[in-house]
Amino acid sequence: MKRYLAGVFIFAIIFSGALAAAKSVPLVPHASHGIEFLARGNGGIIIARAGGSRGGLALFTFKGDRVSRVGSIVKGQVNHSPDLPIAFIQTADGKFAALVEVFVQGAGRTARGTIALSKLDGSGSEIWSRSFGEAGLDYKPIDLVQTSEGGFVIAGATVQSAAIWNSLLIRTDASGNQIWKKVIPASSYSSFNRIIKTSDGGFVLYGYDRLQDSANIRIVKVTAGGDLVWQRTFPGKGDALSLPVLTGQGGQIYLQVKSENAVPLIIPLGSDGSPGYPATLAGLSASAELEDAVPLEDGSFVLCGHTGGDASNVLLCQWRPGAGLVWQKSIDVSGTDLGRLVRRAPDGGYYVYAVTGYSYNYSTQKYSYKNTMIKTDSLGNTLWRESFTVGLADSVQDMHVLPDGRVVLLLSTIKGGKQGAYVLFTEAGGRPGSVR
Repeated sequence: MKRYLAGVFIFAIIFSGALAAAKSVPLVPHASHGIEFLARGNGGIIIARAGGSRGGLALFTFKGDRVSRVGSIVKGQVNHSPDLPIAFIQTADGKFAALVEVFVQGAGRTARGTIALSKLDGSGSEIWSRSFGEAGLDYKPIDLVQTSEGGFVIAGATVQSAAIWNSLLIRTDASGNQIWKKVIPASSYSSFNRIIKTSDGGFVLYGYDRLQDSANIRIVKVTAGGDLVWQRTFPGKGDALSLPVLTGQGGQIYLQVKSENAVPLIIPLGSDGSPGYPATLAGLSASAELEDAVPLEDGSFVLCGHTGGDASNVLLCQWRPGAGLVWQKSIDVSGTDLGRLVRRAPDGGYYVYAVTGYSYNYSTQKYSYKNTMIKTDSLGNTLWRESFTVGLADSVQDMHVLPDGRVVLLLSTIKGGKQGAYVLFTEAGGRPGSVR
């Protein structure tokens, strides 16, 4: 979604009942353009993908339950192609780095993509900016990590045509100057989705190769100098690419695979990229999905998703490599319930955000659902759940738990055919309350 930057307005929505008041803070009022959240909760910074004709980054800070606009980054636009912010990270020195796709004039009236890497101070002001590109090629940035030396590695793709995408890696020093660039050819449409730093100073890159209607999961290991160590592909289709890659506290990588009409599998990868014995999550239907994960200190993971089927329940489980499921919970709220996000609570339990009572009215051609917060203990037992709404059609983009136990929910919403964006600060304990 796109958004029109019309300023920041602060107001409180009073919740009914005896609960303490939570605050809903609009980043932008309902307007003809909405917002897409890019990064959230990074050191109290909220990043949004700006809309309008030029695009760019919109930067907000929050303190307590107050949100303030601190600035934006816009490089410009060519032929109605706006800036596309891709990634935003906090750096080791407490500042920030932004990765943006910037369009420049190509051949004729075409717009060609280039990559911009910008360093920002704590107020969102630009310290430096570097550009990367090549005549005749589109550069597509995908992900960004900071190296142990303070530099950066950019993952993306070079685009020769609609059918020829090669994977791209760029490493810079701490000032954003290019140290090396690597292009890793593939047999077809290929791109990286994510970079994972490894303990030996190298990088593992997760992405895909697409051949006609099928897509293979692709994982590549490179050295600190960008040299290829190994490359593995795994067959998958469609939703297989949307499942999160699990990275343990010790750097161990686990690949989630979900092919059509199959129960999700979790496959450990060896040091040479070879797949280990896949773990099947017992007791799930073939239509079950996993959508989010939290790594724990003991090497296990808490996973959330849904059990599948027309009467799907929220799925919450703990999985330990080598031991299987420690516990598994099916949480029935109302009709079709879909677990979306899971976060660790300060008391050792979990907050789960779910879309509940999900349905589609064929006569009105509209979806209906509720946003629901679920609080569990450390074993996944439900302590409370509460549904809420801010607008007529809300979509929670992310969830961030503050040290005092409050939960920050980032929402996009539609009201009267117009889009808006909100930050919802819950009361202590994470209960959002009921909105009047």
